[in-house]
Amino acid sequence: MRYISIILPSYNYAHHLREAVDSVCAQTYPHWELLIVDDGSHDDSVSIAENYAIRDARIRVLRHQDGVNHGLAATLLLGIRHAMHDVVAFLEADDAWEPESLAIRLESLQQPDTALVFNVPRLVVESERVIEYYQGIITTLMNVIAKRQPPQVKGHELMATNLIPSFSCVMTVRDLLLACDYLSPSPPGLDKWLWQQLSLYGACRFVPLPLTRWRLHEQSYISTYAGDAAKEKRLWREKTQQLLSGRAALSQNPGLWATRYFPTLHSLVVRGWLKLRAQGVSAVLRAAWKRLP
Repeated sequence: MRYISIILPSYNYAHHLREAVDSVCAQTYPHWELLIVDDGSHDDSVSIAENYAIRDARIRVLRHQDGVNHGLAATLLLGIRHAMHDVVAFLEADDAWEPESLAIRLESLQQPDTALVFNVPRLVVESERVIEYYQGIITTLMNVIAKRQPPQVKGHELMATNLIPSFSCVMTVRDLLLACDYLSPSPPGLDKWLWQQLSLYGACRFVPLPLTRWRLHEQSYISTYAGDAAKEKRLWREKTQQLLSGRAALSQNPGLWATRYFPTLHSLVVRGWLKLRAQGVSAVLRAAWKRLP
């Protein structure tokens, strides 16, 4: 029997927090602890979390010592360092799980040479956000990745594009997380940066079941973030090359070798190939035609 530490970072999502925590309590797999890690919330998030902790001994509430906002990376690390178990699952405060989410992913994680497991999400759209990008990820997962034997994403593909939709879809190993660098080239891209690193330790296995309810809304971090895109792109390239430099097995993996020495070309080829496989030639051509001036 393996116990699971669930890390739930929380920042001003009191209106969603109950649904997230209730979905954990409803899991068919009961051997877990839930760490609700508050990142300096100004709403009722802490009191809601503490009420759950009073009712269920498996739930703990953590806060930064100074009680202020430190950002997602520091908040995740606080939870991971306090986690009691070797298996870690993430759940964002504005998302929720289906009842068998832990049980199904844990079974997949226990396969040999596995670095992480993730599942396809079910989109919950609460605004007028443009969601074609997110729908495109799901289409690629179901039309391409799910058909592989076994279903999994390759490390070099994660270097080119993020095919793991959300923290709330991921289960992994605590020791691997503690070995990662959390200084992401772009703050909203912390998930992609972690998955790239974890992919070098083993397989990134895909479960083609909608085990996560992934909420898209205008108040999400990625929707409100404004950074220097050109600077962050350069930093991504530099840090990815540093990540891959000096790896003895690089020459045995053509995809990672191409990522290291021809990052722009590699990214274009991978993105284009996945899009063609997922949508078909005619759909890609129609989309390109619509973008013409």
